[in-house]
Amino acid sequence: AMTLALGGFPVVISKMLAEAEGDLRRQQIIMRAVLRMLRIVSVALFIFLFLFAGLIATMMGDPALSELIRVISFVFLLMPNLAFMRGYFQGNGDMIPTAISQTVEQIIRVAIILIGAGLALHMGLDLYDAGSMAMSGAFFGGVSGIFILRHFYNKKVAVGGGLQPAVFANKEEK
Repeated sequence: AMTLALGGFPVVISKMLAEAEGDLRRQQIIMRAVLRMLRIVSVALFIFLFLFAGLIATMMGDPALSELIRVISFVFLLMPNLAFMRGYFQGNGDMIPTAISQTVEQIIRVAIILIGAGLALHMGLDLYDAGSMAMSGAFFGGVSGIFILRHFYNKKVAVGGGLQPAVFANKEEK
């Protein structure tokens, strides 16, 4: 999920935006469609992983992994916002917000992994509980990335740049 949100989807989004450079209306239509598609895909992946975590874990040969799979499934819910905003900034040639968000995201993720592992060891938890604590770092790191990207996006909109809130509208422009 994080690979898709960090690299895969933002690259596709930035390419699409770059091709529509100078045509704000076309960019808004592209972004509205992309955001809708990303939301559908991410919610579907979240539901699938969350509901079928037990089956997936059993197929992997370790039913106790189901809780870890459920924890990781929440990361898919962050994917649309991360991919949308990173793709937006990359498509406009502004790599600073993406770089800062990725750096902070990784620092928080690694910190939570280390703290979670330390707490689990100190509290005498099993490896599965330790893994669940550690994997929650991906979620909290992603949330921090969204806050940072949103801050940069709001600053850009405040000075008259960016795709205005119409990009989030549900109805299609004719």
